[in-house]
Amino acid sequence: MSTATRSTERPAAPALVGLGNIGSHAVQLLPDLADVTHVDLIDPDRYAASNLGGQRFSAKEVGCLKVLAQARALRALAPDIAVDTYACPIEAVPLGKLRGRAILSCVDSRSARQSINRIATRLGLPWIDSGLDRAGSVRARVYVPGSGDCLECSWGARDYALLDQRLPCNAASSAAPPTAAPAELGSIAAGLQVALLRSLLSAQSPADVGELARKQWFLDVPSCRGWIGRYAPNPHCRFDHAQWVIEPLARGAREVTLGEIFDLAGAEAGDAVFSVEARSIVRRVRCVKCGRVKEVGGRLLGRFPLAGCRRCGGSMMAAATDACDALSRTTADAGWLDRPLAAFGLVDGDVFSLRVREATIHHELGRAPAREA
Repeated sequence: MSTATRSTERPAAPALVGLGNIGSHAVQLLPDLADVTHVDLIDPDRYAASNLGGQRFSAKEVGCLKVLAQARALRALAPDIAVDTYACPIEAVPLGKLRGRAILSCVDSRSARQSINRIATRLGLPWIDSGLDRAGSVRARVYVPGSGDCLECSWGARDYALLDQRLPCNAASSAAPPTAAPAELGSIAAGLQVALLRSLLSAQSPADVGELARKQWFLDVPSCRGWIGRYAPNPHCRFDHAQWVIEPLARGAREVTLGEIFDLAGAEAGDAVFSVEARSIVRRVRCVKCGRVKEVGGRLLGRFPLAGCRRCGGSMMAAATDACDALSRTTADAGWLDRPLAAFGLVDGDVFSLRVREATIHHELGRAPAREA
């Protein structure tokens, strides 16, 4: 089965990505939305003393994971709202856990926004981006797959050249420089973003959603000026805009082997290629100082700790030659076909792709098929 477009479902819960200046203020506003009963909080970082003043948290929470600090704040405001936390980049969150969400993007790098754009498009999810700069400019924008342009439609060669480098040898992208914007700008951006979420949740028709998705809202605080930009899809966009049809696979990551996944391709199993989008499969890591090699057995990058070298304390990283983006029966190492997917770092809720010649099938692990009425 090839990838196919499907209609965007009405979001049941927001997933808030990034808990810095904008995100920490947005948390405070979500309980005011009557339709919100569940919130996902996603951020890999901890609060530092340098974040005090610009981000909404207490001094006693310096050193705490941002997701845990904000989960406590949200539960104190609204005990009835269910909260799930993910102390990792959004790329490491199982895609199945994000289905049915509206994503609020409060990140500060092009690469993070690109990841959110592609995840939201694949899953058919609306997402709301926000941004600011310390000079006082604030903006927010709704993207709805199938109802307008995507983030990358407005990108040119320079935008791609300015992407934060995310290399196979490093599990995390390089950090974007902090904006150092004052807290009041973060609260304005958060308010604008949550207002757009309210409009999205209350939209009465696809036409209302489409109109919302074609606009970006700008506010320049120093000049007291605001305006709206309107956008259209770019037929030459580098991103394919494809939404996935995802088939449920009732068996979980601990129950199904890599060989059994290839068997899903039937008679053409020998031509099948297994991959997890945007995740490299790492065979081994090497110490950048002494060259010590450690086998990791085909784990997904970002799903195993890159601890220091036991010999010299240097950083252990995966070189490009020790990682790959996909596996086939012939490229998998000896014994890998008999290993469960959990041994490669996959968990229930992960979505994997199985390409057979020109067709691609997407499966979600550990999800039972829906029963017919």
